[in-house]
Amino acid sequence: MDEHAVVVARRSKILHSACQALSKSFFAWHRTPRIEFVRESADDFGGPQREFFRLLMIEEGELDRFDFQDLPDSEVHFKMQQIHQCTSVSDLISLKANLGDWIADCGVHWIYTAGLSDMLRIYSLVIKHFIYHRPASMISQFKAGVNSSSRKEHLL
Repeated sequence: MDEHAVVVARRSKILHSACQALSKSFFAWHRTPRIEFVRESADDFGGPQREFFRLLMIEEGELDRFDFQDLPDSEVHFKMQQIHQCTSVSDLISLKANLGDWIADCGVHWIYTAGLSDMLRIYSLVIKHFIYHRPASMISQFKAGVNSSSRKEHLL
């Protein structure tokens, strides 16, 4: 049985590729990712994986241009669209009233003191939450659950 989860990535759309792979219902979160770049043949002895994460970190700085529709959740799409379309003071007041707590839960605790000039940064940070922090937290919880249940079995 394969101990890896295959992630097929395009160098030109590395973040999009990562989101597509992670949103698949059959993606094996508990397995080590094996990276395959489109139209490249290389065994992944760590090189393609390191390159994938290096490119992903470079693209992280460009999250303000990330298309929120690449996220798999339609409720998140609606909320991200509201953040993305916030261009006036009245939009910002409405955003804080309607989504302030949700945005704060995504790690942007200073949303209530933010101004219009902060909107691209807020958008980027909320995208980062859904791409990096939320999945990392879910993986940690999953691993902790698996580890705790396996310990109980050893006690029996």
